[in-house]
Amino acid sequence: MGIGKKLRAVREKMGVTQETLAEMIGVTSSAIGNYERDVSHPREDILYRLFEALKCEPNDLFEGLYESTVPERDREHIERYGRLDEAGKNRVDVCTELELERCQRISPVESDSNEREVLMAARGNGAPHSVKMKKSNSSIFDQPDYRGGGK
Repeated sequence: MGIGKKLRAVREKMGVTQETLAEMIGVTSSAIGNYERDVSHPREDILYRLFEALKCEPNDLFEGLYESTVPERDREHIERYGRLDEAGKNRVDVCTELELERCQRISPVESDSNEREVLMAARGNGAPHSVKMKKSNSSIFDQPDYRGGGK
């Protein structure tokens, strides 16, 4: 099985004819028809042009055609991240960097003991933009909150 059905679905969703797509990527319209019927498959350079012309990602065409080694939970996170606006992506990027720094500094036992507080903060329980950890723990969450509060 190839990418034919998905290629056709993406093309039709964009409202592009086989002829127009063929012109966009420099092949014949019969080549597009052959790709869509899985009679033949596009070469690598043609695939790159297809992704660009159809404004799609490789996963849009190849999803379900191979066994991914990425856990479902991670794929869901990536998909949800893709739906965020720029402000949301910036916030997630900052949190990710802070969490990576934290994970590099603490042992797994310390990480488990702080899990409840981190989950509460992530779910929005408590004051917005403010997470208070035990004062005895050195943590990224001991920084002032957005309202100018202290530790």
